[in-house]
Amino acid sequence: MKAATIILGIFLYIPSYIHCSSGNDYQNGVLKLENKTINAEIKINDAKDLVLVRLKNRVSLYRPKDIQKITVNNKTYGGFSLQGKYYLFEIIFDGDQKILYRENLKYLKSDPDFLPSIYLYEGQEALPIYREKFILDVFDNDKPWMKQYVKNQDLNLRDYHDLAQAFQYYKETTIF
Repeated sequence: MKAATIILGIFLYIPSYIHCSSGNDYQNGVLKLENKTINAEIKINDAKDLVLVRLKNRVSLYRPKDIQKITVNNKTYGGFSLQGKYYLFEIIFDGDQKILYRENLKYLKSDPDFLPSIYLYEGQEALPIYREKFILDVFDNDKPWMKQYVKNQDLNLRDYHDLAQAFQYYKETTIF
């Protein structure tokens, strides 16, 4: 009887634990792990940093540390370390350095303030970007003309859509 109560408790707990804040529907996508790539239906729970993958009649749960890349709804996500803990981030720019985006992230749940939404991934760690000028540093030798583009287009690199527009322009006008 005690085992049945524990099992019932687990089944009641798991659905509430994996409830996804990014919507209730799975989306077709691609999950890339270290050793394999999975084409499946994917649901991202950004509040709990979990990814559910439904393939045929089986649902698997993945944590950011195991995820190299997820592509779903024309967006790309990955699991990256920040202060030794792994989180899911949207990848805005994927080059030698990566620009990552994640809203409402705190080091500790008890912290009163959120970290900035934009991060630079270099080496093994995601680093919060507190000032717009540091975003432009990613462009290295192309920084002067990208700075001019941002100014001419009146872009605010702290804004998600403006940031994405700037990096899309950069991708389209440079040869990697």
